[in-house]
Amino acid sequence: TTLTPVQITIEDVQTASDGKAYKFEIPSYQTKIYKGMFNWRIHLTSIKFHNGIKEIGDYFFMDYNMIQSIQLPKGLLNIGYAPFEKCSSLISITIPSSVQSMDTHPFANCTSLQEILVEEGNAKYTSVNGVLYSLDKKKLLSYPSGKEDPHAGGAGRRQQRCSGNYGGCQ
Repeated sequence: TTLTPVQITIEDVQTASDGKAYKFEIPSYQTKIYKGMFNWRIHLTSIKFHNGIKEIGDYFFMDYNMIQSIQLPKGLLNIGYAPFEKCSSLISITIPSSVQSMDTHPFANCTSLQEILVEEGNAKYTSVNGVLYSLDKKKLLSYPSGKEDPHAGGAGRRQQRCSGNYGGCQ
């Protein structure tokens, strides 16, 4: 069955567990989103951020397996530990130029993730062909788990290797 997303409020998101798919807009008064903010049983298909969000806490989107794409808000400064872990339908994510710190394992077990993009002007991070690196490109921080390895002749996923403990790397 296909779930038709409906709009949900922050009050409803705490208790919804009816099996419906939901779209959610974070209210403008919220500046930090944190672990436990949402009931894990709801099916979020999209989340709209306002530009006042400064921090995304640990495990925030963990197990939201219907979200396919996330564009983080401009002005976001910090991304916590494993906030997108097990978002198995996530295909693409864009990190704003404002992000100053990112904890480890941001994209752990995002098995469909094909690209991690970084907006131009970020002082800490960059992406090359959808792969996340430190700005100086000396550290590969995360290779998307769903990205095909160009050296494997399209026959399989890349073996994860990186210098750092970021999700998607082993």
